[in-house]
Amino acid sequence: MLHAIQKKTDRTPKKELETALSRMKSYKAREK
Repeated sequence: MLHAIQKKTDRTPKKELETALSRMKSYKAREK
């Protein structure tokens, strides 16, 4: 698991989405 949030609404906050995406990119870069 790279990033977890507790959602209180249907929309994911942009900041949380950016954090998750940046961590995913970092993880994939290390896997190579």
